[in-house]
Amino acid sequence: SQKLWLLLRFIPSSNIIFHERGASWNIPQSKKKYILQNAHKARLILANSVASKQLLIQKFGVDEEKIKVLYNGFLGDHIAKPVVESFPSKNTIGYLGRLDSPKGVEIFIEAAKKLPGYTFKIAGAGPLENYLKDKARDHENIEFVGRVDNPYLFLSKINILVVPSIREPLGNIIIEAGYMKKPVIASCVDGIPEILTHDETGILIQPKNSLPPKQKEGLSHPEFVVNGVTKKVQKPKAIDSEELAKSIKSLVNNEQKQMNLSNNLFNLVTKNNTLQVYFESLEKHYKNIIH
Repeated sequence: SQKLWLLLRFIPSSNIIFHERGASWNIPQSKKKYILQNAHKARLILANSVASKQLLIQKFGVDEEKIKVLYNGFLGDHIAKPVVESFPSKNTIGYLGRLDSPKGVEIFIEAAKKLPGYTFKIAGAGPLENYLKDKARDHENIEFVGRVDNPYLFLSKINILVVPSIREPLGNIIIEAGYMKKPVIASCVDGIPEILTHDETGILIQPKNSLPPKQKEGLSHPEFVVNGVTKKVQKPKAIDSEELAKSIKSLVNNEQKQMNLSNNLFNLVTKNNTLQVYFESLEKHYKNIIH
């Protein structure tokens, strides 16, 4: 944002549109003046969630009238559901995402240690990979599968997806899991509850614990997150691994609930998160500015 601020000082410009997809969580409040001056020059700011909008308003003081919410869209006919020859056991729990501080993978591992009879698969790569593998050492039920090229294929091989994030502007992986009809257990923070409604389209866990220690290889923890219930900014917290383990065990043992949650989530994301819906909404925003 500071580099862009410098660029806009010297290049005449008009009809500027910013897309906010989560960068504001990583920008310190001390850089507020750059955010505000960039926003002042913008005709429109498109935020990918209400949480992103609220963070801009409450953390930096951006004018609410300039911000519109446009949810990510990427589900389309070009995405084919993979055919899996062998189905997983009913006890396969998955995480898919970057292995970094804001994702809360440590909590996923601690929950896995409490459920030795379940299989936990961690997909993804990132700066904390070695640290996390060390935490999972000697626990045979935890498997690191590395970076995956096809998230839908990975999702097809698990029974439940866990998103234990400390901060999450929206949660694209939740939308992808919905498309694959996989139930999701996630932190009730930032944009996640804009996709998941507790006991209707997923299971939400309120963050209430202090954060895991910051590892030097990973990103710094955010200064603020958006409370999933009040929509007010607050200091970040982590979900409890014991509560996560209990939620996993309860959902695994209730196949009817798994089916209800996954079907409801599928109906939601295939209605709201298609490329067609996204492009039509985006075109309207651009046309409004052009005219």
